[in-house]
Amino acid sequence: MILALPLLLMLQQSGEVAQPCPASPANSVPLPKSATFKEAKILSQPVMPQFTSEASQAGLTTSKLALLVTLSETGKICEIRVVSPLGLGLDESAIRAVRHWKFSPATIDGKPVKSEFALQITLTSQDEKISTAEKDRTNYNLALDQLKLRDPVKTAESIKTIEELSERMYPAADGFLALLLIEGKLLPRDPTRALLLASRAEKNSPLAIYALSLLHRSGDGVPQDDAKALKYAKEASTAGVVLAQIWLGQKYMAEGKPGDAKRYFKLCAAQQNKTCQRALAALNSKR
Repeated sequence: MILALPLLLMLQQSGEVAQPCPASPANSVPLPKSATFKEAKILSQPVMPQFTSEASQAGLTTSKLALLVTLSETGKICEIRVVSPLGLGLDESAIRAVRHWKFSPATIDGKPVKSEFALQITLTSQDEKISTAEKDRTNYNLALDQLKLRDPVKTAESIKTIEELSERMYPAADGFLALLLIEGKLLPRDPTRALLLASRAEKNSPLAIYALSLLHRSGDGVPQDDAKALKYAKEASTAGVVLAQIWLGQKYMAEGKPGDAKRYFKLCAAQQNKTCQRALAALNSKR
């Protein structure tokens, strides 16, 4: 997880690497009180810091490292400084990874300027990642089981657990939460947030893919696009999302394509969904 840190916390800096950014005229001029400053942003993180064998051998499982990155007016990395170095190869691992990251520059009244960007990076060993992932999976499944009870107290507890897992960027929780935000029953309807969560988890959550189908179908937060809605629905169906299979089956029934409808109803009927079983029986009776 990567978090921006207040620059005031960066009091002791060490481990300076790379060449300094050229002097920026914008940084030497006092800012008027009305100036609007926007911090630089991370655009992509194609490489992530790796835990080192030295750290594992030392008995560590998780370590936090603070970096201060100096960015040019174009968002190019000029310097990376390590705050309170960890050693054991972890500092170098973090620096190597961050060197591949892409940033947008900070701006003052919309004009790009040189800036410093503070990062806190958590490096986790593979064993710890597996342990954490298993705990997240267990907590997520327990939350889903509690929702089936339809008990108000248990439901509130489950939603809280799913929200917490989503904050930790657990993809399954992101996808399920996106669907809740689209539906607007257990949580206030919020398609904008749903789009953010679904887009974030798209590669790792079939439910997130189906949420994107719903959003493109309705045009909430994105342009209404039937072709994209159908594409996402088919991807979600292939990944085993029953809601997508039901929708596709009903869609093709309405279009007078019983063969296509039967194919999708067979998929969800095999998962013991009664709606699909009844629809499939009705289609078979029309032979």
